Amino acid sequence: MYDRITLHAEAYFEAVGIPCVRKGQMLVVSFDDGRLILRFKKFRSRKLGTSGIPTEQRLEFELQQVVLDGTAATYVVAGYLPDELGIGLDVLAIACTYNGRVIWRIDLSDDSTTSVVRVRVDSPQGPSVRSTRPAALEEVEG
Repeated sequence: MYDRITLHAEAYFEAVGIPCVRKGQMLVVSFDDGRLILRFKKFRSRKLGTSGIPTEQRLEFELQQVVLDGTAATYVVAGYLPDELGIGLDVLAIACTYNGRVIWRIDLSDDSTTSVVRVRVDSPQGPSVRSTRPAALEEVEG
């Protein structure tokens, strides 16, 4: 599945004149203002998360700290989720995540032209934390 998807993606980018290079299991797409790194994976669920061992590279991807050849890049997953019978696809999308949360996605199953759908990410709210220790006193030399 990966090889077939990658070949179609490479052919598409070449047809529209956008340079791309396959590096390992990634497709690096170069634009005028930056790079996009595509990985093709199966989604775990409709939440568009993927599975994998938490290697240093995977953690860099999760935190959008990807640097290739000295150039910063955006990491996205072009993924799919089979239906219950495994005959068709429930989800076909591109998702950009940060720290395990989807920050934007593009639904590819719709035949019409689509735009990026921004996903609302709430900042974690928790109790305020204060120290019970008295503040350190500064000694003044005289």
